[in-house]
Amino acid sequence: MSIQSRGSTANCGQVSSGLLIVTLILAVALLLYFRVQQFWRNIEEAKSSGLKYVVLPFFIFSTPWAIIHAVFLPLLDRLPERWTESWLPLLTFTRGWHYGYEPFRKIGTDTFIVVSPTQNVLYICDPNVITQLFRGNTFGKPTGLLKMLNIFGPTLTGTDGDEARQYRKITAPFFNEQTLRQGTKSVVLDHWPLQVHKRARLAYSKLNIYLEELSDHQKSVVKAGDPVKISSLLVRAGEVPDIQTGAFLSKSEALGNMFIFMFAGHEANANTLVFLIFLLACRPGVQKSLQEDISSILGHEPASQWSLATDFPLLMESYVGAVINETLRLFTVLPFIPKVVGKIPQPIAIGDRTCVLPANTLVLINTSATHRNPKYWAEPRGERRDYGRTTIADFNPARIFSEYTVELAIEGLPSNASVEEKISGWQNARRRAEHALSSEDRE
Repeated sequence: MSIQSRGSTANCGQVSSGLLIVTLILAVALLLYFRVQQFWRNIEEAKSSGLKYVVLPFFIFSTPWAIIHAVFLPLLDRLPERWTESWLPLLTFTRGWHYGYEPFRKIGTDTFIVVSPTQNVLYICDPNVITQLFRGNTFGKPTGLLKMLNIFGPTLTGTDGDEARQYRKITAPFFNEQTLRQGTKSVVLDHWPLQVHKRARLAYSKLNIYLEELSDHQKSVVKAGDPVKISSLLVRAGEVPDIQTGAFLSKSEALGNMFIFMFAGHEANANTLVFLIFLLACRPGVQKSLQEDISSILGHEPASQWSLATDFPLLMESYVGAVINETLRLFTVLPFIPKVVGKIPQPIAIGDRTCVLPANTLVLINTSATHRNPKYWAEPRGERRDYGRTTIADFNPARIFSEYTVELAIEGLPSNASVEEKISGWQNARRRAEHALSSEDRE
C-alpha cells in the first residue's frame, strides 16, 4: 500500500471518528433540550393545578436515579438538615416508614405535587382525597411502573383493567374462612459482569424451576380434588376455560400470579412480624400488657384445646389485636399505593375547593403518612416524646381501644366456658384504655 493510500485511510478514520463524536454531542444536546422542555411543561402543569408543588432534579423511579442514588444519598444525608428537609425525603422511596408524616408537615399540606423532568407525582395523605381515587375506574394502576413485578409472567398486581379483574376472579375463591383456617430479565443478567447480578440470575433460574415443579404438582392436586389453593386455582384456569368468557390462562400467566402471591404473602407476613418484635423489644410495658391478655385468654386451657373459632376473636379484641393493628398502622404492608391519572385531566375535591390533576400524573398514596397524620392520630405524649417523631414514639397499642372495645375478665371461668360467657367477662373498656394511655405516657 502506498504512503498516499495509507494517508487517505487515516484521514477517513479521523473523519469517521469526528462525525461519531459530533453525532453523539448532538444527540445528547437534543435529549437535554427535550428533557428541559418537558421539565418546563411539568412545572406549568403543576402551577395550573392550584396545588403546592416541589421541584426535584430527578424522578424518583427513573433509571438514572436508581443507578446513582446509592452513591448520592449518603452524601446528601451529610448536608445540614435545614437545606434538605423539605425535598430529600421525596427522593427516598424506601424510607417512607421512617419519615412518616414529616414530609407533609414540612411542606404544610396533606396533598402536593412533586415536579421532575420525567413526570409529575401527586403525594397524598388526606383520607378524604384518597377515597376519591378508588371511586369508579377514573384512576387506574400505573402499569408501566408495576410491570417490574411481571418477572415470570403477567400478574394481578402488575396489570389493570379486564386482565387484572380476570386474575382476581380466578383467585377470589381462595380467600374465605375455610381456606384461611388451613393454614430484571435473564438476558441482561446472563452477561452482566457484577457478581450480584449473577446471583440474581441464579436465583431467578432456581425460582423458575420451583414454580414449574409447583405447577406440575398442582395439576395432579386438581385432578385429585384436594382443598382449594391459590396455585391449584391458577393451574385449573389454565386447563378449564372460564364458563362465561371461555378464556384460558396461559402458562406464563399462571406462573406469574403464583410468584406474586408467594412473594406478597411471604414478605408481608415476615416484615410485619419483624417490625412487631422490634417495637415490643423497645417497649417493655407493652410486652407486659400483651402477655397479661394472652394469659387471661389462653392460660386456663392447654394448647391442644385452643380454638380459632372461639379464642381468635377474643385475642383480636384484646391487647393482642391492638398490638397487631398498631404495628400495621406504623409499618403498613405497602408504604405507598400507586395510582395514575389517565390521558384526560381529572378534577378532585380538596377541602372546599376543586383542583384539576394534570393528565398522566403519577399518584402516590402515602399510607405511612396517612396513618400518622396528626389530624386523626394523637401524637406522642409524656416521656414518649423523648424518642422524637419516630415509629417508636408513636407506638401506642392502647389507642386502638375505643369506647366500644371491652376487656377480657375471664380469670376463674371454667375451661369449658362458652364464647358468650367469655365475652360477657369483658368489662371497663374505657377505664382500661385510659389507664393504658396514661401508663404509656409515663413509660
